[in-house]
Amino acid sequence: NVVTVDNTGKITGISIGNAEIIAIHNDNRVVYEISVSSSPIPSIKFLYEDPGPSMVLGSDDKITVSVRNIQDGIPANLEFKIENETIAKVVIAQGLPRTAISGTNIIQFQDFDCFAIVHYLSVGKTKLIASLNYNGETYTDTMILDVVELDGIFRFSAEGYEELPSSIKVGDKIQLNSLIYYNRLTITPLTVPVQDIIWESSDESVASVHNGQIVAKSEGNITISAKYNVKEGPLKDKTVTGTYNLNIEKSKAVDIEIPNPKTGYISVFIFALLLPILLFIGLIIKNRNKIY
Repeated sequence: NVVTVDNTGKITGISIGNAEIIAIHNDNRVVYEISVSSSPIPSIKFLYEDPGPSMVLGSDDKITVSVRNIQDGIPANLEFKIENETIAKVVIAQGLPRTAISGTNIIQFQDFDCFAIVHYLSVGKTKLIASLNYNGETYTDTMILDVVELDGIFRFSAEGYEELPSSIKVGDKIQLNSLIYYNRLTITPLTVPVQDIIWESSDESVASVHNGQIVAKSEGNITISAKYNVKEGPLKDKTVTGTYNLNIEKSKAVDIEIPNPKTGYISVFIFALLLPILLFIGLIIKNRNKIY
């Protein structure tokens, strides 16, 4: 009258009380004492599954709610409600199925995952409320809906660099790659081929850019601009832009110096000018020695 056990060892509580489960195998006998307490408390909770609802204006989201510990044979009703229906509305709702079991005195409890399809009508915040009416009690859970208009932005990376450099030297080249990230992180970023992007340098005399490759020409500061007309995904037919500021620095010349014990150091440049004169004087002295 308290519990039952089937041939797989599954135990089902029937009523409050204590009982013993006895398992016998060959000459071995194991006794398991069990206590059945009052009925479990029903619960309702929204499931925040990865990546979660996008909450983007004009789109739909499937939002799941978990209902636990519903006893068979007791009427239960699940309702979804939007606090401000000018921001969002429930277009489809899957409630609880009828779960009465007849012909048995076994009390069973069920768990369900139900859902609502929510459509977003305008930008703003509101609440989605799920209410479980069960056995004379009401159990609720609330989800905040923060509806935004979808937008995208370029995020650049440079091949061979862990972080995007803020400056390079004259003569350097760097290759940019790009992803479009959305203002909803629940949406997978869009990979954009560099050849499909319209690239522009604010000063071609300082640095040029073609298919994402920047060539540094002279000292100065430039802004690299990128523009892309999205061909697929949630931003289809919209234009996304991005900029990258870069400083071009002068290349450092190699300064080779020759030590001189009296004057300190003289540059290679001066030494190169004096070398022909020294060689000429040496040649004259050599010829004079031959004459004498």
